[in-house]
Amino acid sequence: MPHAPFDVVPAELGDADVLERIRHRVVVQRWGLAWPTHDGPPIGTEARGSTPTADIVPVIGELGRKIRIVVEDDNARFAIWIARDDAAETALAPLQLSDQHGTTTTQWIEPGAPLIATEGTGGLRHVELVDDMLAVEAWANAKWIGNVWAVAPDDPSPVTVNPGTTPAWTPARDGRPLIRIAQGAVLRARADPGAGILATIKSAEFVVSVIARGPAFTEVEASRPFVRIRGFVDNAGILGPTEAFITHGHGSGHGFGMSHAARHEIPAGTCLYDKIQGDVIGVALEAQTRLGGRLEEDWALVYVDTPWNVASMYVKNLGTDPAQPPTWDSCMEPSHRR
Repeated sequence: MPHAPFDVVPAELGDADVLERIRHRVVVQRWGLAWPTHDGPPIGTEARGSTPTADIVPVIGELGRKIRIVVEDDNARFAIWIARDDAAETALAPLQLSDQHGTTTTQWIEPGAPLIATEGTGGLRHVELVDDMLAVEAWANAKWIGNVWAVAPDDPSPVTVNPGTTPAWTPARDGRPLIRIAQGAVLRARADPGAGILATIKSAEFVVSVIARGPAFTEVEASRPFVRIRGFVDNAGILGPTEAFITHGHGSGHGFGMSHAARHEIPAGTCLYDKIQGDVIGVALEAQTRLGGRLEEDWALVYVDTPWNVASMYVKNLGTDPAQPPTWDSCMEPSHRR
């Protein structure tokens, strides 16, 4: 499905407001390989991609089977390509799900909910939520399922430029009482033990909001990031009241060292190129001494740590006096603006 055009180029990634101007998003489900240049050699390892994630990251381009995302590491922000197969499918707009006949259910998802989507019939696709606390299966209009979506300028949904770091999340409190329900409990479409299942609880316990209590079933609303389900739980599966939701979030970190490398004093705003005589792919965010190679013919290799591996990028010397320190090309200059 077509979406809004991409509005940001890599030379602008040092701008103070650039993340607010990047409108497109993708859910990354694996961090295996990445490509600094679309057709160049990859960095990272396939084995690393075996650990599932659900990171929502900014997107500034698509080409064929690759998506160009923006990440931040080692005091630099840069654009890098990932395989489309490493991106989860999701809703491209807020979506109410349905059964296989197209009748809507009380299951709603937002862009950012990671899905496993398979082909269906009648313009529908079967979708399964990827979540460690809630199992949900349903059907969705095929034209609203994809990889990359655009958000409104004031969209408050979380986005990260630090792979492996998901902002903490809890459902909004609305004054309704909360109850804990047991692992294996199911949310049904009606207060009937034979009614269709909308969701199954996968965690040791799960917290839901109470809508209405009944003699055998309680009507509840379950929330996960970008997912909301309204259904009925058998009172036998209720563990008791609680005052708080269970939060969601994770983080990671890394670093590197290297001996026998040249050192370059790189100011904030310096352009980072993909190769000698190549294209800008990122910007140094802070002044830093960077390890790399010797300055040769106005170009120097610098190493930038990334979530995949140490990447080779290049800086360009605009100075003309070899007796003076290099004057590194800056992306803060008008020549790099569109």
